[in-house]
Amino acid sequence: MYQLEKFTRKDIPHLISWIPNAKALLIWSGSGYDWPLDKNQLEQTLLKANYSNSTYLLLKFISDKSVVGYIELKILNPKERAARIGRLIIDPEMRSRGLGKELINSIKEYARDKLDIQILTLGVFNFNQNAIALYEKNGFIITDPKNKTIDFENEKWDLVLMQCQLQ
Repeated sequence: MYQLEKFTRKDIPHLISWIPNAKALLIWSGSGYDWPLDKNQLEQTLLKANYSNSTYLLLKFISDKSVVGYIELKILNPKERAARIGRLIIDPEMRSRGLGKELINSIKEYARDKLDIQILTLGVFNFNQNAIALYEKNGFIITDPKNKTIDFENEKWDLVLMQCQLQ
């Protein structure tokens, strides 16, 4: 049984433990956080999230009473019923067990049924072919194969934009 619950301050140390280095942080968060990730940065994010009228949700993904993932959802345009998935991560010790698929399906259902969202978007780096394949298998299509480029240690990483229509 899987469920999504609001991320809280007590979840911060667990999440930080999943981010081992600057490269993993950038893959997970884009340019949203600085290395090393710390409690203060995540507390600042929590200040704008998870309130009754907030357009920003931080959620933890639970399986058998254990937190196995984390995801963010930002409502982009309430009139168009569009939201953006951000910062999705599965516990490194739990990867390759199908939890990514379950998390994607859970957030799609949550967005559609609880928030009346019809369009989900996300960004993923083009070298992250496993993630792109996961999203495509779960209804996402590439809408912009090179949205922007981020530099990391003499490498250029292209960001791919993807979208899914919810029904």
